[in-house]
Amino acid sequence: MTFLFPGVLWALVVLAIPILIHLFTFRKVKKIHFSTISFIDLVKDETESKNKLKHLLILLSRLLFLTFLILAFAQPSLKTRSTGLKSESSIFYLDNSLSLSQTNEEGTSILNEGVSLIEVFLKESSLDSRFGLLTNDFAPFSNQVRSKNEISDFLTELDYSGRTRTLESVFERLDNAVSSPKQRVIISDFQKSTTGLLESIQIDSAVQVSLLQISFASQLSNIYVDTAYLSKPFLLVDESNELKVIFRNTGEIKKENILVKLTAGGKLISSVSLTMLAFESKEVSFLLNTTSLPMNELVISFEDFPVTFDNEYRVALNLNPRPKISVINDNLESQYLGAVYQNQDLFDLTIYHSGNVDYTKVFKADLIVLNGFDLIPDWFTSQFQTSEADVVLVPSGNANLTSYRTVLPGLRLSTDSAMGPISIYDINNPFFNGLFDSDLDRVSFPKAKKLFSLPSTHEILLGDQYGRPYLSRRKGDRNTYAFASPLESNFTSMQEHAIFLPLMYRIAQQSAAIDRAIAFSIDERFISIPSRELSNNTYFQLKGEDQEFIPNVFVSKNLINIELPPSSLTPGFYFLVDGTGDTLSTLALNSSKKESDMRVYSQEELENAFSSYENISVLDYSSAEELQLILNDSSQSSQIWKYALILALMFLLTEILLVRFFR
Repeated sequence: MTFLFPGVLWALVVLAIPILIHLFTFRKVKKIHFSTISFIDLVKDETESKNKLKHLLILLSRLLFLTFLILAFAQPSLKTRSTGLKSESSIFYLDNSLSLSQTNEEGTSILNEGVSLIEVFLKESSLDSRFGLLTNDFAPFSNQVRSKNEISDFLTELDYSGRTRTLESVFERLDNAVSSPKQRVIISDFQKSTTGLLESIQIDSAVQVSLLQISFASQLSNIYVDTAYLSKPFLLVDESNELKVIFRNTGEIKKENILVKLTAGGKLISSVSLTMLAFESKEVSFLLNTTSLPMNELVISFEDFPVTFDNEYRVALNLNPRPKISVINDNLESQYLGAVYQNQDLFDLTIYHSGNVDYTKVFKADLIVLNGFDLIPDWFTSQFQTSEADVVLVPSGNANLTSYRTVLPGLRLSTDSAMGPISIYDINNPFFNGLFDSDLDRVSFPKAKKLFSLPSTHEILLGDQYGRPYLSRRKGDRNTYAFASPLESNFTSMQEHAIFLPLMYRIAQQSAAIDRAIAFSIDERFISIPSRELSNNTYFQLKGEDQEFIPNVFVSKNLINIELPPSSLTPGFYFLVDGTGDTLSTLALNSSKKESDMRVYSQEELENAFSSYENISVLDYSSAEELQLILNDSSQSSQIWKYALILALMFLLTEILLVRFFR
């Protein structure tokens, strides 16, 4: 038994007052005149015996009256760890994640079952009771306690949330809630993937927590998309690619002949039949051709029952922008470089002569080609270290070694003046991935004689028969490419060879290539979108099919960092739009893959995890009706003070009757 106001029990010391009165009360002696004293001794003994009994009964009645009156003010209640429930002043957490769209044994969605449990509390409470309600959206509605009618109205509009919350984050939010009641009721399916480790949860001993598990009809087997990625990280125009999709089966049941479709804008691109063993992961590849895709919104869909909320996975393919290229010529204009990048559909080309360079624009390019300079210009070396543009260095026949070393330390003059063959140094280098479709063993390569001996510490792209570099790349915040000779006929036939065009295309494409995620999870708090030429003052919007948001955004370098809204965000395609109305990127938001793992904690696992907590109870119930009976029993056990008050009044009445009628 516990007391709501244990300090009142100090009043029990007043029980000494009736005892003292009983012991030290002296009665006045009365003189009675009578004629005979023959029966005086007999009357005396009989009267003393009756008075003693009467006084003891009155004393006992007074003591019991005061005792139960004091107990009533202390408000005793029975400690009921088996339920810990009461219908008044509770705050509820209702898990409304997508996994609760599954049904129970009665065929009702378990989210509706959770709503029914809360309605039991509301029904058993008085009109002036106040409640709190928290869902996975962590919406502002949960910041205050509210009337039962407000809670009931909110429940009628409750929908599923794509957000997942660990039990630890739920308790943290409840601890920070304004005027949070000490009675907390957690209603969830307790998925292992989303609930988190039970042993790591810290719960305040001053609050009473009741855990109510709403369960599926049976343990569910489910297939879902675990990961999707491109075989080539950069999606380029007119270049084939592969979409790799990893599927996972989280159940003990073998899944056979699952038809998987890949669609773009509702148009079927490809399909495959999938068979998966229990707990198996399998990768499927889809060939992509950027010239034939109707749009950049891809949907991977399949039919898998009974779990259907994750039967679609969205992927957004954003083509890289046209590379901005600045070609700067000194002694002569290279007809080859100009011809390579003149396709305006693919490149944004600007050609300068060394005496007529717009210094404010040249370093805003993605790629700077410095062609035919004897000396590296001072304006270039002063900004080279801070520039983010990739650079291609093509020396002149009279190039000054010392000047070129300001850009390429370790550069030396070549001692080999003979013309020799050059070829691809390592065809497995990711730089060449998908660049050549034909068999390289049948390809004749160009010849060259080297003016410079390039540093061996750089990555070799093209080399001679001895493995010495002819075209190298130094990686860093930007790439610096260097040719070992001028692109002139007396030094090399490279510029006239078939490999020159795809090689220079790849250099330009990678200078503007943006490595961006093709899909995001809806429960991520922050996502980053790469983009170019951004300002912190740019205004952004996220526009979906049925929703539109103004997210919190901050820009760092060429990244747009977006804080996703904490509530009311549903899976789908969204467009990131700037203040001018231009679409910067398409985003694919999917439900959390944690939700797709349908394995849950058992009742026994929950009880064992919280067995050391006296203030936490895991309720075993079978229906809302049974919960109502438990609430009634718990409510009765908390009304002991009423019985104490009734007993106090009964003993007060007993004392009055004893004084009045006991003779």
